[in-house]
Amino acid sequence: MEDLIDDQKFVQEKLQNNSTISDSDKIELPYANSVYYKGIAALVFVFTVFGFMVSLYLMNIALKRSKEMLEDYKKSPQSYSQKSLKRVKIGRNLAYISLTVWIGQILAFLIIYN
Repeated sequence: MEDLIDDQKFVQEKLQNNSTISDSDKIELPYANSVYYKGIAALVFVFTVFGFMVSLYLMNIALKRSKEMLEDYKKSPQSYSQKSLKRVKIGRNLAYISLTVWIGQILAFLIIYN
């Protein structure tokens, strides 16, 4: 495992050497794509009958991981690419929209069938 390249160490060495970090040298936030696609999937599944609980599960994962990724970004913003940050923020926003729709569906169900 020691022979694996640690991108974070590479970026930290560049910063210590007072080198500028180009956009190609910046690393992606871990799980950025996962948060993005889970946010999209949660929004799609929230409108299906059988995907109601699947949507809740995907929202939960997307929101937890996006929180972790944004905390990592706040620790060292110069290390991560802006593209991956945008993907995390979009995925988080889609998960919040899905959650709002999900809660609205629950309320509508309770109002209609009560």
